[in-house]
Amino acid sequence: MAIRKLFIFILSASFFVFVIPVKAQKNYKNINSIPKNVKHNNKTIKLKYGFQIIVNKEGEPLDSKYYSHLVIKRHGKTIFRDKLKDTLNEYEFKDKLYPIIDSLNGNTFEILVEVNDRPSKSYLRYFKIVNDKILKIKELPTFFGKAANLDNDSNLEYAGIRDLVEFISEEKVYYNPILYYEITSNGIVLDSVLTIRKNKYIYGRFMGFRSSENKVVSNKKTNLKIDKEIARIMKACK
Repeated sequence: MAIRKLFIFILSASFFVFVIPVKAQKNYKNINSIPKNVKHNNKTIKLKYGFQIIVNKEGEPLDSKYYSHLVIKRHGKTIFRDKLKDTLNEYEFKDKLYPIIDSLNGNTFEILVEVNDRPSKSYLRYFKIVNDKILKIKELPTFFGKAANLDNDSNLEYAGIRDLVEFISEEKVYYNPILYYEITSNGIVLDSVLTIRKNKYIYGRFMGFRSSENKVVSNKKTNLKIDKEIARIMKACK
């Protein structure tokens, strides 16, 4: 019970503490990308396989923990640069779990970077890179911890919750599924079988891969099941 209350407290607090800063967009002539000469308080993060992540604090106070204008390089060559519409993204690096990088083979890689989306829940920006070119970009939930074997098969899984929901009561809860992602030879993919099975057990039935405040489960055992599953995941992630 203590774990869930702490978990709910953290989620609920996010609604009231964070204030969205309004950032003025620059009137760049090229509206499709940011200038290549942006060098305001750069932060460079060196990753494996010759990759680098470069971000800066343009528009942010010098003591801010948030960065923007993401650039991904490999062996000094720029392979990705945030477009103008993405420069409002606020990247955060306080969690030592991120960024995550993995090599699927000699020319295919995955990189995951945390984005602070306050007052909503933070999420991960996922990049799949093939032959030094961006093949796919998508959003994933932040994870409870490092990958672990969560279903006793031959692969490891990550687990996380995509959205924030308000706490109702001890006997009622909004549907907010735990999502499981499996590490496969093709990369990190949603383990739909495990996700459906676990959330069906927790909520009584599976109601989709996204949360909904229109879906309320009235069962006092549901909160206990959420507690138990999160505790199991956290223990496996250690």
